[in-house]
Amino acid sequence: MTMSSTHRRIAGGLIGLAFLGALGGQAIHPAQAADAFHIRGRVGGLEPGVATMLVLRVRNPYRFPIVVRSIRVTVSDAARGCRASNLDVSNFSGHVRIGSRRMVRLRVPIMLLATAPQACFGERFALSYAGKAIRS
Repeated sequence: MTMSSTHRRIAGGLIGLAFLGALGGQAIHPAQAADAFHIRGRVGGLEPGVATMLVLRVRNPYRFPIVVRSIRVTVSDAARGCRASNLDVSNFSGHVRIGSRRMVRLRVPIMLLATAPQACFGERFALSYAGKAIRS
């Protein structure tokens, strides 16, 4: 059997929204800072064993530029029998400058493992994000 006949496309509306900024070396928790920088991500059409990109939208709400240094992506189980470990997603590490009140898109690799069980077919994984940035 070919992969297309044995595996269906996975609905990968991976949804997550997190706010966490580290400005001046001090982490800001979402409950403590309504204006922490925002991270959103989404990917669809995951197929077992096929790598694709998770597009992260990072928005700077501040009146000054920031430099994003890292973004950590955490995956939650999609359903009973479909564990988070079936999804391989990379974290972002680097230096991306975001201007005052601007948004950038970052891309990180993501893949549903070829060994993912049938329980993962048609399921959605919830993603959460945390990031660190400094004032530019």
